[in-house]
Amino acid sequence: MDERTGELLSAAVLAERVVWCVSLVSGMVSALTVEHWNTADVDTLAAGEDAGGRKLPSNAWTALRHLGWIVAPPEGVKVNDRIVRTA
Repeated sequence: MDERTGELLSAAVLAERVVWCVSLVSGMVSALTVEHWNTADVDTLAAGEDAGGRKLPSNAWTALRHLGWIVAPPEGVKVNDRIVRTA
């Protein structure tokens, strides 16, 4: 359903939006992976603690936020926080 108009979306429009969202999330995941795919960061995750020695939460997105590993959509793109947490 289109949030602005309340009208049902056609299958084609829905598919287009899903492809856009998957592409957006994939790009954010790639950026996060490139930035943190190194020995020090992987060791930090494996240790299960943040820099202050606190146990990391079991939810991956929460753990990444505790570590300060923030991912965001490209500038000018506004998305629901659920999309960011998915990435």
